[in-house]
Amino acid sequence: MKSFKWHGIPVNLPNKKSEWIALGVLLGSVYVAIGLVIVFKQI
Repeated sequence: MKSFKWHGIPVNLPNKKSEWIALGVLLGSVYVAIGLVIVFKQI
């Protein structure tokens, strides 16, 4: 992970392909879970 400060706030960004893939899987699963909650709440 790359670390730097943005306006005094510490920020970590992935810098390896495997880290980007892990981040994509994590965010993708969150979006799927939110979508399922919305769909099933309407039923």
